[in-house]
Amino acid sequence: MQVRRVLENLGLAGVGLVLVLAVPVAGQDLVRQAAVPMILNLTDRVQGTGVIIGPRTVLSVQHVVASQLTIRLADGSMIPGSPVCVEAADIGIIIAGEYFPHDIPIYPILLRPPHVDDLVTIPGYPHGVWTVKTGRVKWTTGQLMGISASIGPGNSGSPVIDATGSVVGVATRATKDLAIAAATTSIASCVRFLHLPSP
Repeated sequence: MQVRRVLENLGLAGVGLVLVLAVPVAGQDLVRQAAVPMILNLTDRVQGTGVIIGPRTVLSVQHVVASQLTIRLADGSMIPGSPVCVEAADIGIIIAGEYFPHDIPIYPILLRPPHVDDLVTIPGYPHGVWTVKTGRVKWTTGQLMGISASIGPGNSGSPVIDATGSVVGVATRATKDLAIAAATTSIASCVRFLHLPSP
């Protein structure tokens, strides 16, 4: 399959995800800004957010992912990136042009949707400014979820982090009252190709 061939060419077919064990908490305690880079779409001049899920792998959204990307880390350093797996649910996976520094944490992906009323955290860069929001899951369809949190332009691609510190979704858009996110269940095939274990 094309995705597998791309990953093998990049030497990523056997890449594993470092699992992070966390005591259930919420909010700032779960967020590591170093692992939540800004994504700059150089083709369409769009800015969004991503989350590091592997040594060279970033999870974001399809409408931010483009052929010419720059991953801007929290320390200001820039790394080029390329889309490697894009899903219809508006989720995209980016491969960085080089390995991230070893001291940057890696978030695990949970391939199960959260439950209604679960507390989640959404870090990102609305309007280019680092912000952390918390809210509760108000509804879920298994592929999408609505969260009682206010997000803005630049939050596209922000991870939705549950109380264990796992990524359960990716912010895609906002309504008047809710943040709408795609569940990570929709990227199960990409995760299998990347050989990223799920907790």
